[in-house]
Amino acid sequence: MNIKMKIFNYFLLLSIIWIYGIVIGTYKITPYSQIKYIQDIIQPDSKSLYLAKNRYSDTSSKVYANIQKDLPTGVFLTYGQSNSLSNGQIGYNVNHSVYQFFDDSCYIYSDPVLGSNKSNKVNNYGSVWGMVGDGLIEGGHFDQVIFSNCGWGGATISELSEGELYNYIKSNFFKLKNNFGKVDGILFHQGEKNHSSTLEGNKNYYAVFEKFWENLKKDQINTSLFLSQASYCDNNVDNDLLNIQEKLIIDLNNIYRGPNTDLLIDSKYRLPDGCHFSMEGFAAFSKMWLTSIINPSEI
Repeated sequence: MNIKMKIFNYFLLLSIIWIYGIVIGTYKITPYSQIKYIQDIIQPDSKSLYLAKNRYSDTSSKVYANIQKDLPTGVFLTYGQSNSLSNGQIGYNVNHSVYQFFDDSCYIYSDPVLGSNKSNKVNNYGSVWGMVGDGLIEGGHFDQVIFSNCGWGGATISELSEGELYNYIKSNFFKLKNNFGKVDGILFHQGEKNHSSTLEGNKNYYAVFEKFWENLKKDQINTSLFLSQASYCDNNVDNDLLNIQEKLIIDLNNIYRGPNTDLLIDSKYRLPDGCHFSMEGFAAFSKMWLTSIINPSEI
């Protein structure tokens, strides 16, 4: 058998395997159940993966804070994927009364934030919210700021809109409201996992987000939402996704314009992974958040 025939047979075999895989997945024929069984062992389904017990909850290095509730206080939920949590450069320490709310208690804000999904590298991760909190206080908008971090790294818009992840932000909204009487807004940063090059893509982004927003209102989660425009993560900007997020801001009531982090793609703003933020990136990102929160715009 000559070399050309060997190459032909090789690619023919790959094509047959690929087509057979599609048929198995579509029609769930043998050995679908056996493959699914092995997959479930190796990779738990989302119901178990997203349980609250899988969030970072180590308070041993955190300093408990007894909040003075009579002071002007900013109260915010953060939601989205990794750039809404602790996946950037670590090293920022708050200068003012900035706190994180977790499991019905408040702690002085420090990285890594409580509520991030667990990781063996979590202790090396920083977040943007300490800078945002300091900026709000330094600008005279609040005397103290509280964040409850509810996102999940690598989550798609569909995953954030239902199940354990949705229930987590819903639960934390009412815990904050019971403790502080209000929630000033949801700071929502997501999109990188819905880039057109990803598995889920951006095709249904508008409809899924709109349904998510309707469910929040139905569940009486009555607060503003500040929506980032974000698609860039070690790949090209997805302008179609940015336009969808732009349309959501314009179309839906009480959705305000958040940062457009696709403007921060210079290497100085990102870690070597081309996705998460450096300290210089956090400084620029936090200024964007301050502008959005202080001067909310629906256009």
